[in-house]
Amino acid sequence: YIRTGRDYDGGYVMADVFEGVSIAYSLGICDDVSWDKDMAEKNIDVYMYDHTIDGLPEENSKFHFFKIGIAPENSGNLKTLGTLIKENGHQDKTDMILKMDIEGCEWEVIRETDCLSQFSQIAVELHGLCDFDNENIGDKTLKINLPLHFATTH
Repeated sequence: YIRTGRDYDGGYVMADVFEGVSIAYSLGICDDVSWDKDMAEKNIDVYMYDHTIDGLPEENSKFHFFKIGIAPENSGNLKTLGTLIKENGHQDKTDMILKMDIEGCEWEVIRETDCLSQFSQIAVELHGLCDFDNENIGDKTLKINLPLHFATTH
């Protein structure tokens, strides 16, 4: 395992298996592109989505930024992950990486996404884990048929 991104919020522990990966999706940027920079240094093109910012805090030839948000269904400037993958022509790819930090919307987006098997690694910042009334935890917990590795960011 290696740490990708910065040493605190915005960084992730991931399996050190990036060989053959050429595409990453980064959902939720704000002002931190440290994870994206680490992917770019591995010669991975990063498709970056965040509807809450006008632009990136820094540029890189491997960055492809879109002022679009992620949602469980297409509406206005919000699109599904599946729609974005199709728009980018990646629907036949099965070796991509996904990083998601979308401030609590991750539960519904993951639950309604049918293209997660296209990603060889998924790093997600899960919100609401300490909220015992969170309906996403318990009987309605996400069922994902992927080998997931969980690590904290702090």
